[in-house]
Amino acid sequence: MIGYQGIKGRFVYDAYFGLGYRYRSVTHHNRIDPLDMEPYVLHPRIFGMMDEGKFSTPNITLGFRMGYVFPTFKKKIMQETFD
Repeated sequence: MIGYQGIKGRFVYDAYFGLGYRYRSVTHHNRIDPLDMEPYVLHPRIFGMMDEGKFSTPNITLGFRMGYVFPTFKKKIMQETFD
C-alpha cells in the first residue's frame, strides 16, 4: 500500500493504492448444478471465482477518503499532524 494524506482548508483527505494477492476460501451451499452462474458475473473463469476450494487471486486496492474538520478541532489536528 502506498498513499497520501493531506489537509486543504477544512477538509482532510486520504488517497491510497496497493497491489498484492488475496487468499480465498470458496464454498458453495445449496447449489443444484455446479455449473450455474450468478447473473452478475461477467466471466465465470476470471481467476477461478466460480470454482470451489482454497486459492490465491491477484488483488488491487484503490481508495479515497475525505473528511471535514470542525472549527473547534482544526487547531488540535494541525498540531498533531506536525508534531
